[in-house]
Amino acid sequence: MIKDARSVADGSRIKTDLCVIGGGPAGISIAREFIARGLQVCLLEAGGLEYDDGTQALYKGENIGHPYYDLNVLRLRFLGGGTNHWGGWCLPLDSIDFEARPGIPDSGWPIDFEHLEPFYRRAAEVCNAGEYDYDPQRWEDESQPRLALAEDKFLSAVMKRAQTFFGQFYRDELDRSSNIHLYLYANVVELETDSNARSVKSVRVATLQGARFHVDAKVFVLATGGIENPRLLLASNKVQSAGLGNGNDLVGRFFMEHLMVPGAMFLPADPTFSLAYYEEPLSESVMGTGFLRVAPELMRDKKLLNARLLVMPGMAQELAMKESAGVSSATLLWGAVRAGRSPGDLSLHIANVIGDLDKIAIYSYRRAFRSPADPVSLKYEIEQAPDPESRVTLGPELDALGTPRVRLNWKFGDLERRTLRQVSEALAIEVGRAGLGRIQIVDDDETGWPPGLRGSWHQMGTTKMNADPAHGVVDTDCRVHGVANLFIAGSSVFPTSGTSNPTMTIVALALRLSDHIKGLFQQGM
Repeated sequence: MIKDARSVADGSRIKTDLCVIGGGPAGISIAREFIARGLQVCLLEAGGLEYDDGTQALYKGENIGHPYYDLNVLRLRFLGGGTNHWGGWCLPLDSIDFEARPGIPDSGWPIDFEHLEPFYRRAAEVCNAGEYDYDPQRWEDESQPRLALAEDKFLSAVMKRAQTFFGQFYRDELDRSSNIHLYLYANVVELETDSNARSVKSVRVATLQGARFHVDAKVFVLATGGIENPRLLLASNKVQSAGLGNGNDLVGRFFMEHLMVPGAMFLPADPTFSLAYYEEPLSESVMGTGFLRVAPELMRDKKLLNARLLVMPGMAQELAMKESAGVSSATLLWGAVRAGRSPGDLSLHIANVIGDLDKIAIYSYRRAFRSPADPVSLKYEIEQAPDPESRVTLGPELDALGTPRVRLNWKFGDLERRTLRQVSEALAIEVGRAGLGRIQIVDDDETGWPPGLRGSWHQMGTTKMNADPAHGVVDTDCRVHGVANLFIAGSSVFPTSGTSNPTMTIVALALRLSDHIKGLFQQGM
């Protein structure tokens, strides 16, 4: 059932079995697993059912590293979380993403792909992504041929597009449940522990209207995203001065994004060659697209990060322009209109459009008068190497609820740049060898990168998973090291990011964690 935290009496204590903090894809996926299971579940969502400026402002923070998006634009603070502006792309991580790879410091997961694959199959259903089938051969036919490249260098792959905005899609189901108590506008501002921080006793909840109350539970799950998860741990510092679970100074470190950059142009030898395989949709009934990914053999041989290449019609300059805030917002708004919905952050997108009208006009003109003989751009999404200096910390400013705002220092460098360059060179050699055409590598600008470099709106790695507390914040079960009843869900536990959009892995890990927590309660926790 859905309740409004603003109506809870000040000073109340709510008692429950399981408390899940965060109503995004991870939190909703976990709560659903406990419907009608005889346990009381409290799901705390900081926002409401729709976008709200006052609530959204709690996400404001400071960027001190590589230029990045405004933190209160990057994320959405209402039911459904990031899925409210999610592109819907679903794809498991690659097997190699779980490996400890030579030349990639701090790589390696304590679990492997085979272990997680059953949960990926369940996640496909939760995400409404259709059948779990990512075999690239299935979608190839005469009208949609794959590029004939050496498979020890580059592989064709597919990703699917879901149509599930979690807050809208699962709202009624959560409301009908008698044992899931979803509180809206419930901002958790502190995790309160026992005297030695060995277990969490309660969470302190605040509303912008002034009400304060506590939720007591046997088990707690923190599922507020790759930036808010470390923020809340660091702010819960009454017992452990460095922050809860931060005895080894790892909370907030290893912040990762997917670097997105127009890196090259493909000039086909035959301008009539069909690239339909690499454009939406895969079929009349399946939304999705093909793309190129770097083969594991090439990654291992050259000690490169993972990378995938998306085939994008138009010149590289046009693609770089598309990454501007205004053009991105205009594209999103047009997609929302076609889908018959309105994005929750409408005012932000309108402001972006007004501020970039000149770029929107140029971009639209180039798209309208594109020639079939024009080259196509290759947009790279590059895995970021784990870097302990790329991190989230607390800044000196407090938000309206008295919680320190975050300070983000996004860092990346030589390994990512070398991956971009060597992947482009290998592709140029392979395309030439196969007689498919030629590759023109986009020159760097004054930043040392091709124009248009940006992040992919994916925040990962800040409470990384590792069996050894000296190297991770959570253990293999996603339990915070040293805290008996606190678990973390979401992309903040990713040790490495791969290149796949993170939502499907977030949901798979949430389902895995749900099964583990069910086992704990069955054992009498």
